[in-house]
Amino acid sequence: MNPPPFALEHRCRVSVLEKEVLWRLEGDVLVRITGELPPFRIPLATVESVRLFYAPTRFQAGRYGCHIGLRGGHSLGLQNEHFEGFATFTDRSESYRSLVLALIRRRAAIGGGCRYLCGTSWGNWIVQTRILCAGFLLLAMALMAFGPITSGMVLVKLGLIVAMVPVAVLWVLKNRPGTFDPSLIPDPLLPPPEAPATPSS
Repeated sequence: MNPPPFALEHRCRVSVLEKEVLWRLEGDVLVRITGELPPFRIPLATVESVRLFYAPTRFQAGRYGCHIGLRGGHSLGLQNEHFEGFATFTDRSESYRSLVLALIRRRAAIGGGCRYLCGTSWGNWIVQTRILCAGFLLLAMALMAFGPITSGMVLVKLGLIVAMVPVAVLWVLKNRPGTFDPSLIPDPLLPPPEAPATPSS
């Protein structure tokens, strides 16, 4: 297994309530820097779990996250999209993907004592899947009961719901709970790699 580059960085602001965080992987230490606060250094040997998951929202259909569980019960989280303003996010998948891949490989090289988890917990996955199925079933029953709908506003709302169906299906498929081998990191739980630039003729 070839070691990743010595240092990698990823900047991310999750929401309006949080400041931008600089995540920096320096050898076998993950550094979290927030504003003017002193850097918070996390030796990778203290990482007890790494969970990758797909976390879409109404405005973030391509949102992915990484949850890092630390010794002592503490945890940290980062994502690939950066909050810019209301319903506006910048895609920073390239730096996120590089840092997460390197973090997992470096932690695996240190040795055991870490679990590598896919998706969400079984309890959350079952509840969310049942809610989604029940919601779509009720929608189908309502459409059959009331027949064709001509109201413009209702049609717009139905269009938004239908547009979210593929995202909901992806959530169920991608977030099925499980574990993974750190040498075979599941690509569906990472944002797609940036396509290489096409040389101009």
